[in-house]
Order: sequence, then C-alpha cells, then structure tokens
Amino acid sequence: MTAFWLKNSVRPDAPLPRASSFADWVFMSSIGRREITARESDRAMLRGRLDHRLIELFLQTRAMREVSRGRDLSAWKPIFSDEMREDGEYLLASRLTVNGEPLRCVPDAVLQNGSTILIIERKTTNVPVEKLPDRWWPNIQAQLWCYGWIDEWTGAGSWVDEVILVAQMWHRFGRELTLLDEHPVWRRSDPRFDAECTEWFQRYGGAVDGRSLPEAHTKPRPEADTPKDGTLGALIQRGGVLETECLTCGELTRIGPARVRSLIDRGKLPARATEEGVRGSFKCQSCRGKRARVTFVG
Repeated sequence: MTAFWLKNSVRPDAPLPRASSFADWVFMSSIGRREITARESDRAMLRGRLDHRLIELFLQTRAMREVSRGRDLSAWKPIFSDEMREDGEYLLASRLTVNGEPLRCVPDAVLQNGSTILIIERKTTNVPVEKLPDRWWPNIQAQLWCYGWIDEWTGAGSWVDEVILVAQMWHRFGRELTLLDEHPVWRRSDPRFDAECTEWFQRYGGAVDGRSLPEAHTKPRPEADTPKDGTLGALIQRGGVLETECLTCGELTRIGPARVRSLIDRGKLPARATEEGVRGSFKCQSCRGKRARVTFVG
C-alpha cells in the first residue's frame, strides 16, 4: 500500500521546511483520515507529563523493554522536551533541506543512555487497540525519521552511536488518555526504513544531502492523464454515482462521487475500472452477498 501512496502522491505547491508540515503532507497523501493524530486538546493533557514517573512507566512497557534489552533502564535521562523549550525554539536537521532551507524539528521528548539517543513523538488514537495496524502509518515514520537526522546527533564527529525512534501511543476514550503497552519502534540505521522515508521526503520537494528527485517525479500529474469515458475516473469527474443491485436479495444501493473518490484514493478501486470491472467489488449491507450488478449513473 505504501508503494501505491508514494506513486500517486503530488508535490505540494509550497512545501515548508518543517518536519510537522512534511508529516501532515504524508498523512494526507496516504490514509487521509484522522485516526492517529496529536490533537491540541490531547497535547494539553500530555503537557507536563515528562516526569520521572512517566519515563519509568514508559520504559516498563513491553515495546520499550525490547528496545532497552541489555541497557540499564534507570540510565535513560531526558535531554530535550517540547515543554522545556522556549517559544519559537527548534532544532535543525541540516542534512534535510526544503528550497535550500534546513528542516526545523521539535520532537516531543529526547532521552539519552550513554551513546544511544531515544526520540519520542506522542500520538493519540481512538482506534481500538486490537485494530491498530502492524506497520502503523507512514506519517508517523516520516516525522520521526526527520528527528533522527537532527544536527546534534549526526555527522562525522557525533558522539551518538545509535538513534532509536519511538511513537509513544496513548489511547483516547472519552476524556481519558491511557498509555498503551505497544509502541512502534524504528532505528535510524535501518536501510529499508531510511529509503522509504527518503523517497517520501524527496516527493515532498525536499533534498537529502543536496539530492532531490527530478522535476518530472515531483510535479503534479499532467492534465493529459484524463480518465477515459466509461471508467470510474470519468464518472467522478462529472459527479456521477454508482448504483449496485445485489444479485442475491435485490437490494439497491447508490454510492456518491465522494465515496467513490475515497475508494480510489485508498486503492480499493482502480480509477480505470469499467462497470464490468467493479461488478464483484461490493458487499451487500443487507444479506452480505458479494455479487452485485453495477451501473454508472450520471
């Protein structure tokens, strides 16, 4: 799915040199739904929670016990946090640039244990824990990847040997936030992780060590890519709808252009599909039958 999102992403007209802006663009270029975020109300509830008790609690979670294997848990010390910084203060990742400007970064928290750095970004979700995906969402990876290249812990003379990137997950239920036991973890040294985030950043319009994608790969899709008549793409362009008739119970359902576009953007349906091509793509909401006659209307 990530490869599909990357291929269909469109460079923003005016990309900003901020890690958070880059992550927002990845979010809208991929899932585009607010299931995992860091709402201002949640941030307010989490402010001030970078105390020793929370650090101890966080390091005792299953995910962090794996990360800290062989290390003294009590040796993790906070060296930066969003709460500790002054207004307008940020850290630079000079290796990553947008329009020639180094990327500005504000991680939620950074811990140190010897020559190892642990960077934490807090995220909240109301998705049931059992339904959270194994690989999480690319915008979380992208934001933490940026933080991994902050000047203070990179470069030939850096004292840092390893950078660990963690999304600290909180589950939102009503007005309560609960720290989860599982947290997605990445390492800056992982070549697959680095290659995927590098491609996202270059498609955003950024450059890594001065290298950016050719213009042909970053500009919006040309107008010549107009969908052919009789396809889903042409249908939503003219504001038409899909009508499905269940071949089991006869239930009629109409699907508007907004949902059709969402299905296409999420890779559930191909834009070039015809009526024949989407016939078996819908499940009846009444009898759960999977066979339907599909008609393009409008």
